[in-house]
Amino acid sequence: MTDDLDQLLGRLSARAPHPGLDAVSASVLDRVAAPPAPRRDAFLLTSALAVVVAVGIGFAGGLTQPTHAQPLVFDAGWSLAPSTLLGG
Repeated sequence: MTDDLDQLLGRLSARAPHPGLDAVSASVLDRVAAPPAPRRDAFLLTSALAVVVAVGIGFAGGLTQPTHAQPLVFDAGWSLAPSTLLGG
């Protein structure tokens, strides 16, 4: 492509506007001025799906075996014990 951007824009600006442009502009302005349309998406369906997924996750979590925590033992001989780090 040897055309310069300025030449391309100049040729574009010299062309007559598309004949359907007025209809598009009027259509856009009519839609902007119109009151908002009610939502027609599947809100009820997505809500029900979210509930089913949440209950499924809860049920699957209830089926897992509980793990037992290991008791944590503090030893005063640790070199990184909080008492040694604070200079005590």
